[in-house]
Amino acid sequence: MRSRRGLTETEKLYLRGLLSGCSPAEIARQLFQSSKSAEFYLCKTLYQYVKKLADVPNEPVGNWRNICDRLQKAG
Repeated sequence: MRSRRGLTETEKLYLRGLLSGCSPAEIARQLFQSSKSAEFYLCKTLYQYVKKLADVPNEPVGNWRNICDRLQKAG
């Protein structure tokens, strides 16, 4: 993952959706994207960022529903 500060605007949209309880497919529909592209994007960007924040870089996210729990545990 490249070194940068903060989330991109697209990552913020996805994160807001996930924290609101929306599935990746629901977020994709709202952003006029395909479900496959949303899943790919989340796996390659936001999930990696969350794992880094939660200090569990080698653990799989497993499910989008785990994002809130991981962020809450990380503080």
